Amino acid sequence: MLSRDPPPGRGFSAGPLPARYHVFASEEPFVGHDAIHDELLRRAALYSDARCEIVNIASAGQTVFLERIDSMTMNDKRAGFHVVGVFEVDNGGKIASWRDYLDSREMTVKVGPDSGQTGN
Repeated sequence: MLSRDPPPGRGFSAGPLPARYHVFASEEPFVGHDAIHDELLRRAALYSDARCEIVNIASAGQTVFLERIDSMTMNDKRAGFHVVGVFEVDNGGKIASWRDYLDSREMTVKVGPDSGQTGN
């Protein structure tokens, strides 16, 4: 299991490229370093003791697929959620686009309503 601190939102994504982050792939993305940074900080306040277990990883060209289980404490409940992240990386290996696919119903059942709300 990998322990992770809330990502700083800067340095992980491509510099001059328009970095894009989809918290839920079906929603509008956060675009640009400042918007991504602000959303990651907002989301970090919703949970504690986050951990990420990598289940599978694969790549095709500059696209990386990461199946994982994200575990955290939300609404005073410890829960794990199945997530697939899709990352587009630039030639320098930095993330240019990040999309997460997950079942928001799984979050609601495990930790209650409003657990997956985005800042969009």
